[in-house]
Amino acid sequence: MRDAAGREAPTGTPQQRAVLAMLAMRAGELVTSTDLLDGIFGDEHPRTAAATISTYVGRLRRVLGREILASVPGGYQLDVAPEHVDVNRFADLIAAAAQAAPVDALDLYREAESLWRGEPLAGSGGPYAERRRATLTERRLTAWEARLQLELDLGRQTSIAAELQGTETLHPFRERLHAIHMLALYRLDRQGEALTIYEQVRRTLAGELGVDPGPELAELHTAILRADPALHVVQPIPVAGAHPAQLPADAGDFTGRAEMLAGITVRLGGAGQSGCTLVAISGMGGVGKTTLAVRAAHAVRPLFPDGQLYADLQEAPPAEVLGRFIVALGWPPDAMPATESERAALYRSLTADKRLLVLLDNAGDHSQVGSLVPGSPSCATLVTSRAMLTHLPSARHVVLDVMPEQEALELLAAIVGEARVAAEPEGARRLVAACGLLPLAIRLAAGRLLARPNWRLAHLVGRLGGLEELRASFDRSYAQLSDREHTALLVLASGEEDELTPAACAPALRLTAEEAEEILESLVDRAVLSSPAPGVYRFQNLARQFISEYGEAEWTGATPRGGKTPGVRIRSRA
Repeated sequence: MRDAAGREAPTGTPQQRAVLAMLAMRAGELVTSTDLLDGIFGDEHPRTAAATISTYVGRLRRVLGREILASVPGGYQLDVAPEHVDVNRFADLIAAAAQAAPVDALDLYREAESLWRGEPLAGSGGPYAERRRATLTERRLTAWEARLQLELDLGRQTSIAAELQGTETLHPFRERLHAIHMLALYRLDRQGEALTIYEQVRRTLAGELGVDPGPELAELHTAILRADPALHVVQPIPVAGAHPAQLPADAGDFTGRAEMLAGITVRLGGAGQSGCTLVAISGMGGVGKTTLAVRAAHAVRPLFPDGQLYADLQEAPPAEVLGRFIVALGWPPDAMPATESERAALYRSLTADKRLLVLLDNAGDHSQVGSLVPGSPSCATLVTSRAMLTHLPSARHVVLDVMPEQEALELLAAIVGEARVAAEPEGARRLVAACGLLPLAIRLAAGRLLARPNWRLAHLVGRLGGLEELRASFDRSYAQLSDREHTALLVLASGEEDELTPAACAPALRLTAEEAEEILESLVDRAVLSSPAPGVYRFQNLARQFISEYGEAEWTGATPRGGKTPGVRIRSRA
């Protein structure tokens, strides 16, 4: 019991605690003086019993407040809403669990169990407390058994076996509890332990009560002895109406990309009209792929009422992501298939006939994506990747380049304020140019400026090499290159040309013009170079700066940021 300030209230002697228990059990109702006398002292009251009750009430009032514990004609009343008493809250939760969907019911059962703290009415004396203690203990155990049975029905035998270890000693006469434990062990291929529990329970019942186990336990024992295949049949039940909402937060300062955003949302909004709907956004690190994808996903979110799933594929392999998605869709974790192919098949079954949106961020290649794309035409998948995922069937490809200068300036103004940009128009242009018109670089630079309100914009130009988040983004792109690609990139970055052509690059690469074009195209697919026109290739300014740094480290034998081995050369066919 807590007082008005929320502190644990000192409730006194066992008999005084029993008075409080009787009042709390009938919160909001009259508890007569006669009921209190009978509940505390039994049939034979001492002469001072009435005065003692009055004393207990007075002491409780000093702790709880006179307005909470009131005197009413004929007795006393605890002026507390019934739902604020744990025993009533427990009963409400158990009743709700009986009507709820399976996994929702588990949450209700667990919430009900969390209300218990040791023995019920601990420290309370008298006949009333003894009677209620036995009743409440039975209700608690019955609810526990109901929750365990539900978990067993959902295939969660591993957690059940751990939770019930030792219960044959703690609760020797709870046959339903032992049946649940035995079946959980049997499903874990621990038949010997299951049979041992039965023998222990049988001996206890015979020795203490002179009876044999009841029909349920006896029939289970027989079924285990003959290895009845039906004992292994588990029908996991997904959550009815599970609606995952996993999208990251939308960027409040999103700027530009209007035409691309419109095209993506139209494509995603057409899910269900034809085959699998898949949009793949590719581009170099820092160009804003994730920001665009998240904005598009939020724009079409109302069209996918069954939920939205999200995963960063840099952080987990496809099998792990499938497991997370399957659980988010309501499947019991203990019934999770072991292999990626089995999980993929289950995932397709769970997403069939649903309208789900799946956002897969930072895919390294198409092999990470295939098993995560729902098979249902009513679902849509949005993928971001540095590389163009040309092997994804039926994908709509969106190649994201750096921002136009005007949109870059608008993004800078959205973060640092229009007044600050308007005060230094030339400095703003120089800053976004130094950022290579990359949204990530602009955001990082703007973040620095926000923390330095007295800095001029131009002052930050030339200091962008220290933006470690941007450098880390380039590191990831660089580390994904093949040895052939990374060596060619170092050679090309060491030159001075703003634009590259196969014919001009061939001598430096010691390749034919056709071979040079092949590797330049592969670098475009990796989003390290851009191709503004056929046969023309271009570095992004900051990319060239970082790649040149990698080259200096490699040619001097140092370990580069990308983690590549120095000294690899392209072999010429000439």
